[in-house]
Amino acid sequence: MRAIVVRKTFLAKLKPSKNRRNWRPWNFDVRCIRIEAKGDRLRVVGKLLEAEFSAVVISPGVLFANYIRFYKMIAVAPEGDLLDMDMGPDGMHVGDLFVPWKDLDAALYTDPTTAPSEQ
Repeated sequence: MRAIVVRKTFLAKLKPSKNRRNWRPWNFDVRCIRIEAKGDRLRVVGKLLEAEFSAVVISPGVLFANYIRFYKMIAVAPEGDLLDMDMGPDGMHVGDLFVPWKDLDAALYTDPTTAPSEQ
């Protein structure tokens, strides 16, 4: 799975819809988020969060990830207007940053049609 998104938009969409002003990722009661890249859209779903927005999807897929670990990784990823997320069999690459799946507590499905809706 590989997708390119606008960094600012992606980080904003990862915040829950309620209480955005006082929001902190470690206070967000969610264990897992589902990120689906398909067509020209990226869809993010969690317990208190659901968002869909435009993305350049190079290869489709579904990623289930620990919300806090994923958010922190994206937040410290190399600066820039665009965020290039490349998920492979070994782990996730965001720019020059690499995190193996075991450290991210994540599961990758390369076919969105066969991926489960919940993990």
